[in-house]
Amino acid sequence: MGLDAVSLIMGWENAFEIEISDDEAIALHTPKMAIDLISDKVGASEDGSGTCPVMRSYHLVRQAFQEVVGLQRQQIKLNSKLSLLLAKNQRQQAWNQIRAEIGIPKFPGLNFGVGVIFRPITVLHLVDWSVARYPSYFVGGDRQWTRFQVRSVVRAVIRDVVGERGFKDDIDLNREMA
Repeated sequence: MGLDAVSLIMGWENAFEIEISDDEAIALHTPKMAIDLISDKVGASEDGSGTCPVMRSYHLVRQAFQEVVGLQRQQIKLNSKLSLLLAKNQRQQAWNQIRAEIGIPKFPGLNFGVGVIFRPITVLHLVDWSVARYPSYFVGGDRQWTRFQVRSVVRAVIRDVVGERGFKDDIDLNREMA
């Protein structure tokens, strides 16, 4: 099991507040297998509905940027670069206010220096980062997971950890994302 696989397992354990045994982890080869295992562990219903955590996070991020920075809704897209949305002279203050507006305990650090690999780079990176770490803030009030919501969070963790975007639920995590 490679470092990315270990990071994925840890990400899923943290996101869903569960424990995945070593035997279970070794048997996980695809996102679908992770979705099945985690759905069983959290008692997710087969109901296809429920608030999409990724969409809810995006709407809250967009609303926070509108409130704090004063941007128009149309200016805040998933591929919008955070460095362009935040004024240089007020980045840290605005960043802290945006986090507080969304209502999650923590945000990733800001670092826009030259040559620095900054995550998150775009609004989508921030959305995935937030959902991967605080999914319960974005699933809605009843906290009863649906399989759809589990899938959304499993995929957000994969995007956050591996950086892969266009994958299917049946790909081999060990081969195709290595």
